[in-house]
Amino acid sequence: MHRSELQEHVFLLLMLSLAFLYRENPILVFPHALVFLFALLLYNFFQHRLILHAKHPMLVHGLSLAVNSLLITAVLHYSGGKDSSFWVLLLLPIFSSVIMHSRVTTWLTLAMTLTVLGA
Repeated sequence: MHRSELQEHVFLLLMLSLAFLYRENPILVFPHALVFLFALLLYNFFQHRLILHAKHPMLVHGLSLAVNSLLITAVLHYSGGKDSSFWVLLLLPIFSSVIMHSRVTTWLTLAMTLTVLGA
């Protein structure tokens, strides 16, 4: 199994576990929270394939940071807002930016994440 496939499987397992464990949480807005969790799962599953076949992979990856951030923001909104246990998902774009992009992009991603947390 290739390393990226292993990461995809771990991410799938994590997302499915979260959906299962939080299914009876009273602050979750159903079905919206599950729809956005599933959208986040699907997008991240296919994101790697999009980047591999792109003419400008860094541009696609930059756009994927924005899409991930929007999906995570929606998950947070429908899972309790500031009280959401899913805040840790906001670390995904930050770590991804640190690995793939420049310092400027990483700082912008961090600023956007802090803005989302403060909103």
